[in-house]
Amino acid sequence: MSPATWKADNGSTVSDRGSVRSYAAAGITLVVLLGVVRGFDRADAEQARKMQERAALEHLVLVQSRLEQGLHRRLALAEGLRAFVGTGHLSRSSFRAFARGLLARDEGIDYVALARNGVLRHAYPPAAVSGIAGLASARSGPSDRLAPRTPALTIAGPIRLGTRTRLVARLPVSTGHGPHRQTWGIAIVAMNLDALLEDAGVRGGPFQLALRVAPEEGRRRPAFFGSDLVFRSDPQVIEVGLPGRTWELAAAPVGGWTSGSPMAWAWRGGGVLLALLGAILMWFLVDAPRRLRVAVSTATRS
Repeated sequence: MSPATWKADNGSTVSDRGSVRSYAAAGITLVVLLGVVRGFDRADAEQARKMQERAALEHLVLVQSRLEQGLHRRLALAEGLRAFVGTGHLSRSSFRAFARGLLARDEGIDYVALARNGVLRHAYPPAAVSGIAGLASARSGPSDRLAPRTPALTIAGPIRLGTRTRLVARLPVSTGHGPHRQTWGIAIVAMNLDALLEDAGVRGGPFQLALRVAPEEGRRRPAFFGSDLVFRSDPQVIEVGLPGRTWELAAAPVGGWTSGSPMAWAWRGGGVLLALLGAILMWFLVDAPRRLRVAVSTATRS
């Protein structure tokens, strides 16, 4: 008689199904425990991703703050130029002395200028005149570029001229008061974009950053800093406010988003091992009655 059978009270041979139940119980236990391990693994991955996203967002907020502070600090120079026009002392020597003092405050300024009725009147440093002329005629005539289009401060760019990439701020300037107020021209401040970004700390660190002009009318623009791949990597995105426009600043981890905590592999292996041990233990517990019956049957025959 095989170990899987025993004699019933009526003398017939009966097949023992206990072995099947043992393996079934062990298999179910293994599946349930592995499911628990998988659930913990998924929760750990989600928690790790949230922590990484939070770190990316904190980094973005810091960079955003630095960008906006650096930008507004440089834009304040346009207000200084407007105040200079209000003094009425517009000689070339006066402008040069005043502009030299403005540029001494910030190394991220390429040039400052004043234009009246579409004609460039003053520029500092003097070598910037050719660059301003090239900018003015880039897409339209000089008069169109050097005359105020709106009563508000506007920013053009990023514009690449030669080896530099610039943001060009234009601030309309008026003179007089009340009914005697009239448009005088515009104050121009050309900012070095690379210096602005460097001051904001956009390079280096655990995250890849990218900047682009926010989509307008559903039309997306390419990144002017960083790679467009960052915007396709499910990044954290924050807006940077500029006069008249908005930038999108995106961040994604250099090595990609994490799939778990740094020690996830250790507890995953431990979880699988515990699941196997649990299945084996369940097999022994469920199979114990069958083995006892086999032992009794064997002893009875002998």
